[in-house]
Amino acid sequence: PCAGMDELQHHRRTHSVDDSQAAAAAAAASGNAGGHQQTRAEWLLAKCLDLLLVLAHADSVVKGLMCSKDNLQQLLDLTQRMGPPGLLKVVKTIRWLTSEPSVLPAVKDSGAISQLVGACANSAQHVALAESAAVHVPR
Repeated sequence: PCAGMDELQHHRRTHSVDDSQAAAAAAAASGNAGGHQQTRAEWLLAKCLDLLLVLAHADSVVKGLMCSKDNLQQLLDLTQRMGPPGLLKVVKTIRWLTSEPSVLPAVKDSGAISQLVGACANSAQHVALAESAAVHVPR
């Protein structure tokens, strides 16, 4: 038990990320080293969404566990709160989950299709409004 605890503490020390490291990594990953830097929460959210994508590519057992009623509802709730980059990752996650025939009934019963269509439509409206509100300054 003590050796395991020591290993865990060592892992935490060597793999911990402070806010400045997270912001720098996020800026480097987005190609935005000099501009707006993501907060730690934004960085962690992006990493969690990436992890969901990885899990959605796993075998049928993992996909089945991800498609429990509660997990699907959490994913679908995310679609209501995400902007275009995050929404795209959630939609891709659901797409990869539905490649497993055994989870299709659970996805259908969750009402995923109607929620995804609504979320994508709302996201498209927000993007269109943002683009129309942008001020273009001639050079």
